[in-house]
Amino acid sequence: MTFDADIRSWVTIESFTEYLRRIPRPGWVQGITNHNTYRPNEKQWKGVASVESCMKTYEGKGWSAGPHLFLAAEAPNASNRGIFQLTPLSHVGVHAGDCNAHHLGIENVGDFEARAPSEAQWQLMLDVNVAIARAWRLPASAVLVHKECMANRTCPGQHFDATRMRADIHARLMDALPPISTHKRYTVKRLATAGATIRAAPTRKGAPLGHLRPGDAWEGEIVKGEFVAIEGFGATDQWVEGIGRRAVWLGLLQESRS
Repeated sequence: MTFDADIRSWVTIESFTEYLRRIPRPGWVQGITNHNTYRPNEKQWKGVASVESCMKTYEGKGWSAGPHLFLAAEAPNASNRGIFQLTPLSHVGVHAGDCNAHHLGIENVGDFEARAPSEAQWQLMLDVNVAIARAWRLPASAVLVHKECMANRTCPGQHFDATRMRADIHARLMDALPPISTHKRYTVKRLATAGATIRAAPTRKGAPLGHLRPGDAWEGEIVKGEFVAIEGFGATDQWVEGIGRRAVWLGLLQESRS
């Protein structure tokens, strides 16, 4: 059995983020699980040589793959610090029981049962988790630690605060988001040969207030209303509400490119 490995390393978060941009989010990825290595710890970490040593340990256990990333900010030799890949990010790894099937595995180099992560290690952990969450549209709530995936586990140690981790990741993600606006411009689909009825509320039961022809413009905010299913136009409870709460069912509209 061949062990699934593609060992790579990145010195900076910028270079890792650039690499991440080239990898579409795999369908199986729904979250991230963080660990501590315990051994090797910060002082024992030797970069790629340590990754290769860990791989041999996993192979000895009969594993077909391992965690995806190792994060090392406190190695004694500066050349051994950075972000290291073992199992490819796009492949299912082995690291946390049932979470393997839908979570990336990240090993934070250190023994956090004995001591808290250093500030540098904590920031590297945040940088990498936020980069993945941002690139692959994952919420902070989808970032876990090993003991949240498997019972009777202590990893990543008593001094690694999972609640703080998610709060810090959430704050970073929120800081990066631009103001959200659902106000958009639309045109009535050409296939809507009967056009689209403007209604007094986001419901088919709302009193008709007008009629739009195919190609006509409409603009407003997406709102939730009555669920409608029309063959050829889809099924949704989303309506586009314009001035005066007048609404058109979204299935009859297409977003304008202008």
